[in-house]
Amino acid sequence: MPSRNLPDHQEHDAHALIEALANGLPCVGTRSGIIPEILGDGTGCIVDPENPAELARVLKGLILNPAYRNELGLRGRQKAIQEFALDTLASKKVNIFKRVIDASR
Repeated sequence: MPSRNLPDHQEHDAHALIEALANGLPCVGTRSGIIPEILGDGTGCIVDPENPAELARVLKGLILNPAYRNELGLRGRQKAIQEFALDTLASKKVNIFKRVIDASR
């Protein structure tokens, strides 16, 4: 997800990136908005949004290293299931709502 940082926009939800992770695809993203939070723990590769040579180098590295591609794909799928599955997100929201309700009493 090679998103750029613009004066009025950065990547704010990266749904396509999460879908790619869930499908076991190795992912590359830029330092834009939420992308580093999703990929920054080694789940994927992060590059500078203004450095196309770096993006090309990382993509070439993935093309030439199938074992690393597979490893990233597995890590990404695991993270997507653990952190972004619907039941996980619903549980997180329920907990937030409970804390808000408890705090308002």
